[in-house]
Amino acid sequence: MKTFLIILICVFSCVLFSQTETRIFIDLAGNNSSNVVFGKGFSTLKLGITSGVQLDFNSVSETIGISYQRENNFEFEKYGYVSPNFTYKSNFLGISNNLLFLSPKKRFRPLVKINILTEIKSNYKGGFLWDNDRGNLLTLENYNITPSSQKITTSPSPNNPAGHYYTSNFYHSTPFVGSLLVGCDIRLVKNLHLNLSLGYGLRVMKTQNTQWINGEDVSQKLKTSPIETHYFHMLDCQFGLNYTFSFKKKDKKPMSNTTLIPCGSFWATVGFG
Repeated sequence: MKTFLIILICVFSCVLFSQTETRIFIDLAGNNSSNVVFGKGFSTLKLGITSGVQLDFNSVSETIGISYQRENNFEFEKYGYVSPNFTYKSNFLGISNNLLFLSPKKRFRPLVKINILTEIKSNYKGGFLWDNDRGNLLTLENYNITPSSQKITTSPSPNNPAGHYYTSNFYHSTPFVGSLLVGCDIRLVKNLHLNLSLGYGLRVMKTQNTQWINGEDVSQKLKTSPIETHYFHMLDCQFGLNYTFSFKKKDKKPMSNTTLIPCGSFWATVGFG
């Protein structure tokens, strides 16, 4: 392990000292993430902005930035059920790290992208989820119109004379969304690039399941309901526009054959030729 760390530090130091230019970049991107790896049909659409620094080396560039993304559910019919689109709205914040290979002067460059995000706010906390018992398929319900919790009949009791109770999954949070993408960066004009990428995404979602009868406050029961964790393996595709700029001023052309001659407390500039 120590040997690996030493090698990593040495490689990083060599890359750092070979740096040729540092620039600021702004990236506008759209991302579709679909849980189709095992045919589960869960899909989201994200739009976001990333800003940070781009380090240009001789044969590789690296961008490191802070990323904000707005996400909505974007689903299609699966197993005979159609989820209402854009019921779920959430805000994510995280980091993005891109590696672009070949010289920065090339028009087409291979791209490797890593995104790590966490949810900071959602309108769907406590919203109903439908589970059809096919792995971890959790489908959003339009809970503002028709909460479709499952009604189950049991033996009557003094508190439940009809013998009916309801059960449902409830959305809690999405603490982690990560993706590893590969693609191509295309220079459209100077400093403006288009990038297209495709790859694997991992989504960690937390939910709660509880039971209740008519008249009970479900929100109170959720305070003590256990939290379950679900892992979704996603297919991610992303497109974006990237613009870079530099605050560094161009160096002025030096005077030819110029020397400085001390004159008391002043310096005189004398040019030859």
